[in-house]
Amino acid sequence: MKAHCKAIVLRRIDYGDTGWIITCFTREKGEKAFLYKGGKKKKNQSVILPMRIVEIDYYQHHEEALATIVAIQVSLPLQSLYNNSVKTSILFFVDDFLNQLIRKLQFTENQLFDELERELIWLNSTDEVTNYPLFWMIKWIEKMGIKPIADEGEYFDIENATFEKFQPISTLFFYGEEMEKLSQMFCLEPLLILSFQLTKQERKKILSALIDYCRFHLEGFHELKSIGIIQSVYQ
Repeated sequence: MKAHCKAIVLRRIDYGDTGWIITCFTREKGEKAFLYKGGKKKKNQSVILPMRIVEIDYYQHHEEALATIVAIQVSLPLQSLYNNSVKTSILFFVDDFLNQLIRKLQFTENQLFDELERELIWLNSTDEVTNYPLFWMIKWIEKMGIKPIADEGEYFDIENATFEKFQPISTLFFYGEEMEKLSQMFCLEPLLILSFQLTKQERKKILSALIDYCRFHLEGFHELKSIGIIQSVYQ
């Protein structure tokens, strides 16, 4: 059966010497894997980049079988995302983070796809990206229903999901003025997080705290492969 879909590229793995198995998030069927025979030989390899919004024509013998790509093309160019080195680094981080959340999100396929598409279009158009990794993580922590209680305090108690003025009993916590700033960020309107004043070192420490928080509260969440890439943005 031939079919067509709009999709966002999530990841790819090698298939033999010339092909890929590409996992995408499609608007109609959610996460779906495709076989792209000879993809490495195609002139348009740049189509298969993290978080690319693409149009796919594919063939599938039956629902359980791996779909085979007949043709694939970029749906929205979003040139700024792939021509700006900082934004490209952010995309790798966003993709890495999303790959760990995708099966845990309580959205319909089209709702999640539309939200991700709007986010990518917005990210392409904005120049306010310095705090974007923090903005992205705070946003999805809230959507996952694990937002910490954002009281004032320089202690971020990871285990109990609270900010405290005094050292908590639990051993898993972060301490410092950065954590007080993080508690403030959890209380801000989303777009205000992007312009929140932080030093490079503060961003790095807050990012580490948020990753540890996700690792503790989200089953199966592991170390992000892209953490070195995104930390280099804060050098």
